[in-house]
Amino acid sequence: MTRQSGANAVGALCRALDGRDVGPLAVRLDDASALCVPGCSGLGGDYQGREAIIGLLRRMAAATDGTLRFEVRRSLMSRSGALRIEGQLSGKRNGRPLGASVSVDASLADQAFRSITIECADRSAWDALWGRTHR
Repeated sequence: MTRQSGANAVGALCRALDGRDVGPLAVRLDDASALCVPGCSGLGGDYQGREAIIGLLRRMAAATDGTLRFEVRRSLMSRSGALRIEGQLSGKRNGRPLGASVSVDASLADQAFRSITIECADRSAWDALWGRTHR
């Protein structure tokens, strides 16, 4: 994987997490792509395929009335396509502020995301905030 294609993949994922634009990420997803959100919140679970993953990201943006933002603090990518992004996810949901340290681990193969895991440092706060967001 080239440095440029890796940077494009990171950018696509970050824009989607930021609630701004899922289009660049959508072209890097296919039926074999999977996303996992650990925990027991309304977002928790496994999402398989482009439609399910994009649906989750759109639901997150809608639930925060467009206030969802993801600020990247650090990103690392290996030549083999393993990716780690650390950052701060913020926004508001039902008048409650969201401020969570989040790490995203992903793997890419042939320019497509194979797996993505979104993990919050304070899972109980995450679960409480997203508890009423259902599939």
